[in-house]
Amino acid sequence: MVCFIFPAIDVDVEVNGKMQHVKLEMTDNDITNVKTNLQRFQNSIAQLSKNKMKVDYEIYTITEPIHTLSYDEENGYYVSASDVYDQINSYVAKNEYDHIYVAFRMANKQKGNDILVNDWIGLGGMDYFGIGYSNIRMPDDQNNYAYEYHYLINTFPEEVFIHELLHTLERNSKEYGYEIPALHDYNKYGYSESRLEGLKKWYEDYMNANITYNGKKLGLPAQIFKYKPAHESNFKYSTTLDVFHEPENIIEVIRSLFGRIGKMFHYMKETNE
Repeated sequence: MVCFIFPAIDVDVEVNGKMQHVKLEMTDNDITNVKTNLQRFQNSIAQLSKNKMKVDYEIYTITEPIHTLSYDEENGYYVSASDVYDQINSYVAKNEYDHIYVAFRMANKQKGNDILVNDWIGLGGMDYFGIGYSNIRMPDDQNNYAYEYHYLINTFPEEVFIHELLHTLERNSKEYGYEIPALHDYNKYGYSESRLEGLKKWYEDYMNANITYNGKKLGLPAQIFKYKPAHESNFKYSTTLDVFHEPENIIEVIRSLFGRIGKMFHYMKETNE
């Protein structure tokens, strides 16, 4: 897998019928958190899948800003594969990645810039040349612990990376004809978010087909961990793959993580004062 970190965005967007210029940068702490959580993600994937899946990853920091954003009425602005194609394709073309993450900041309330704020932390279900492709967005509030480990607030800061990867495995399973639970239907199967660990237990049972429902065990089929995206080298003769594919229900979201962690931070702050 690969994670492209874009420390800056420099875009013109339409907000309420008017064009506005938005220029934002990630902090050094943002970048450190992304790198730390990828390390945690690598360990957690092996543990949660009971070694059905093991991950190697690379990280590239792209100094050129993101210059365009895509828009969806349900979720607002996001970074599609086409928005960063020119910056990342040279890396993707020479490596056979199985999943791509793009990390960036789209708002900073401390500096009064929240034009692009929307209620999501990660967007998935997209792909790039058939490869899973996901957005990883930094919190709008720099005092949010969504991506930082804290034993009293958040012990699962790598959650968004796992969640978005599972959406790709979910879609792959459906494309291969398997009937599986929807990743967002955890409440239907009796699971709920833990204050410290989010949906960690749900992800573990989802990956190991250990969700008990109506006397059956449900979840991802074991075979899905063996299927890889089609790469150019899979074909004897050069073939043209679809560059970008976005599902009809364009992107899926984690909507609660920023709010849950943000509230806990302010609670801890108040009790310590």
